[in-house]
Amino acid sequence: MYKYENGNRSEGIVLCAYLDAGFNVSIPFGTGASYDLVVDVGSRFLKIQVKTAWVSNGCVLYKSQRRQPGTGLTRRAYKSGEVDYFVAYCPTTAAIYAVPAEKHGVE
Repeated sequence: MYKYENGNRSEGIVLCAYLDAGFNVSIPFGTGASYDLVVDVGSRFLKIQVKTAWVSNGCVLYKSQRRQPGTGLTRRAYKSGEVDYFVAYCPTTAAIYAVPAEKHGVE
């Protein structure tokens, strides 16, 4: 399976989890957004960046950098305000983990 297929699967699983929990969810149109989903929590909209996680030495890990558009495999840290939460789906544990961006080390 290609990496983008893993990412698409993770996005679908997280999207379904939000819908099952009763939230309205939007998907940004086109490419280039710093987030994958927008979740309406009633009082505000949350920008969600979905990641695919894996288990290594008993820890759940995921890549926390953003790909630079048009620069191949170059990555950079997310900047403050680009996302509100990082939500990682881990196929090994079949669990979803959410981390607020301010606890994540964004620039």
